[in-house]
Amino acid sequence: MPEDSVRRNSWLCNYAICQLGKPYWYATAGEISSTDLYRDLVKPAIIRDLGEYCVYDNYMDQLNVKVHDCSGLILGALTCESVGGAPTLSSPVAHGSTSQFHYECKTKSETMDDFPYIPGTLVFKSSGDYTKSHVGIYVGDFIDLDGNTHTEEVVEAMGHQWGVTTTKIYNSKWDCWGQLSCCTVDTSKGMTFDARSASMASGSAVQLHPEVTTPFVATIAPQYNPTLDYDKIKKARISAMSFFGGELFDSSHNKKVYVNPYLSNQVQQCNDAGMPYMLYVNVRAKAEIEADEECRTLYYVLAQFPPKLGIWLTLQTNNSIELNNSILEIYYKYIERWGFKAKCGFYLTPEQLAKFDWPKFQDRFSLWLISPKNVSEVDDELLQPDMFEVPD
Repeated sequence: MPEDSVRRNSWLCNYAICQLGKPYWYATAGEISSTDLYRDLVKPAIIRDLGEYCVYDNYMDQLNVKVHDCSGLILGALTCESVGGAPTLSSPVAHGSTSQFHYECKTKSETMDDFPYIPGTLVFKSSGDYTKSHVGIYVGDFIDLDGNTHTEEVVEAMGHQWGVTTTKIYNSKWDCWGQLSCCTVDTSKGMTFDARSASMASGSAVQLHPEVTTPFVATIAPQYNPTLDYDKIKKARISAMSFFGGELFDSSHNKKVYVNPYLSNQVQQCNDAGMPYMLYVNVRAKAEIEADEECRTLYYVLAQFPPKLGIWLTLQTNNSIELNNSILEIYYKYIERWGFKAKCGFYLTPEQLAKFDWPKFQDRFSLWLISPKNVSEVDDELLQPDMFEVPD
C-alpha cells in the first residue's frame, strides 16, 4: 500500500476497527507479540512507568497477534501497511497521547462542544491542564469483521484487562479532540465503514445528536410503561435510554419473578427509534449464594434483551462492606463470563456507594453517581422521566 494511503482518516478507521479484540500491551504500536517483545520492551517499560505490580501474568496466552497501547493504536495505523501486518513505515507522530494532542494535531479543541463528528478524528481524556492520559479514534458507524453493526463508536486500546474495544462518543471521559496534521481528511459525517470489505458508504449512518454537547440518558421508572415520543426525546438532548432490568428480591426480601413486566415493550419502542439503551438491576442479595442465584436469573434477561450500553448495578442492601464486596465479586465473575466486562457499571447514590469498597472495583466498573444536582438546570417539563447527566 502506498505510504500516503495510510495517512488518511478512512485508513485510521478501518485499521482501528480491524484491531478490535486484540490485546493491549503497554509501549507497543502494532508489533506482533512475542516473548522477546515482552521481555525487551514491554516489561521494562511497565516497571519503569507503572510499577512491578502491573506486569502481565497472562502474556504467554497472547502471543503471535498484533498488540497496541492507546497511543500506539494511532502509531500502528500510521506505520502498518496492512491491518494484520507489523510496522514497516516510519512514524510521523510520537508515541504518547499528550504529544499527539499538543504537537501532532493541526485542528483541535480542549472541549467536546465543537466536536466535528468526522470519522478518523482523535478523542482524548485529560488528566490535568496539559496532560492527556488516553486517546481513541472516533470511527462513527461501522460493521465489524463479524458482521455486527455499531453506531457512534470510538475504538480505543483501553487497557490490558480489556484490550482494543469500543466506547460511545458521548462517554464523558472524552473531553477534547484533534485531527492529525499528517492525515488527509477523506471522511465526512454520516459515513459507515464495513471492515469486511474495507469500504465505506455515505448517508447510511445515524447521527443521534451531532449538535448535543452534553448527552443525557432518560431513566424509565420500573412501574412506568409509557408510549414515548422518541422524536421529542431526541430533541430534548437525550441520547440513550435506561430501563429497569429486574430484581430477584423485593424490598422486603421476598423472592419474586426476575422481570420488569414492561421491559419488552420499552425495548421494542427504543429499538424502533434506533436508540441505544442500558439496563439497570437491583442487587439485594444478603449472602453469596443469593448473589449467585440473582446472577443466574439475570442472565435470561440479558440474553433476551442485550443492552448495547451495558448493565448497571444498583446496590440495595444493608450488608456489611465485606459481604457486599464478596457479592459484587460474584457479579463481576458472571459479567465477565457474559462478555460485558467492558460494559458494566454501578448506578448509585452517594449513600449506596459507601456500602462497599469502591477502590477495589474502580478498574472494572464504570461509576454513574446519581445526584439531583445533575438535573437542577433542566426544565421541569423534561423531567418525565428523570434525566441524569452521565458523569465521568
